[in-house]
Amino acid sequence: MKKYRGILFDLFATLALWHPEKLPKFTYQGKTTPSTMGELKKSVVELVKKTTFDEFYEAFTQVNQAQSAFKAQHNKEISSRTRFKKTLLDIGYDEDQQTHDIAEQLSLKHMALLSSVVKIPETYGPFLRELKTDHQLALVSNFDHYPTAHKILERDGISHHFDSILISDEHGYRKPHPKIFDDALSALGLNKDDVLFVGDSWDDDVVGAQTLGIDVAWINPKNKAHGSTGHKPTLEINSILDLKARLL
Repeated sequence: MKKYRGILFDLFATLALWHPEKLPKFTYQGKTTPSTMGELKKSVVELVKKTTFDEFYEAFTQVNQAQSAFKAQHNKEISSRTRFKKTLLDIGYDEDQQTHDIAEQLSLKHMALLSSVVKIPETYGPFLRELKTDHQLALVSNFDHYPTAHKILERDGISHHFDSILISDEHGYRKPHPKIFDDALSALGLNKDDVLFVGDSWDDDVVGAQTLGIDVAWINPKNKAHGSTGHKPTLEINSILDLKARLL
């Protein structure tokens, strides 16, 4: 296999694995799903006094939809706090410190719930340590609250393995925008031919990296079909540990 000088990793569903079934249950309009809102609802009722929870949730849903469309079109990140603040403004709150503080509290509660159902497997740390002996490592992730991403990396003991960490909330751009990939390469002092990108998202990771000419190891444990973009990953693997025999 080609010899790489650097490995770029996605974070969520690549290194940090989601367990959404552990989220609290949220029931709305007769439908029950695992959601941070199952616990966050208590904080909304306590903090948001100008409207009912249902009106807040409807506004929050509309804000999420509009901002998701914006992010998909422009590949620019919108912070978690901004989503909550825009919801509060839409339901009648003023642009002031109180609104900012409520949005911050709701965002932090939401993030605490999310981070509680994310875990980096203990076997990943030793592999990254071994990989780092002759590779530079960087992390390139889409996420709307960079302090939480950093906390997860530190909590699960792998942050020190990375020479560079780029989180979209901190960087500004989201994958598949070329700038976040280019800045990761610049941080390592490597060019596109020197690195392998490892990630689980077809559009963000496979298409984003290969559009720049970067080789990609696509994490696809459920054997999902390739996207309809004409791209083909360099490797198709079940987890990052499948790289051990190929890279070391």
